[in-house]
Amino acid sequence: MPFISIAPIEESDERDFARVLQIKPFGQVLAWIDERDDTTSILKFVFRPPGLGVCSIEYPFGDSDEAYQEIEQLLVSEFFEEFAKRTLHHFTSEVFDLSEVT
Repeated sequence: MPFISIAPIEESDERDFARVLQIKPFGQVLAWIDERDDTTSILKFVFRPPGLGVCSIEYPFGDSDEAYQEIEQLLVSEFFEEFAKRTLHHFTSEVFDLSEVT
């Protein structure tokens, strides 16, 4: 018998703290809300580009309650997938050459 019973969530709500997306050419992308040790609220992305190991990126929002709330609202918004795609491309364009993997 499992220790945890997990019921599917049909719609996003304000309690969501993570999302899984499929973004070309990154494949599966996990994004979640976190905090650094200095209390800076961040949105963390974890992904595995073709031919590479697991990579992560942190997008800082600030160290206030408002910053954390901003990430929560973004995470459940319909714009989030486009934000994630642009953020990944921005942060990785100088590190990875993914131009041939589209």
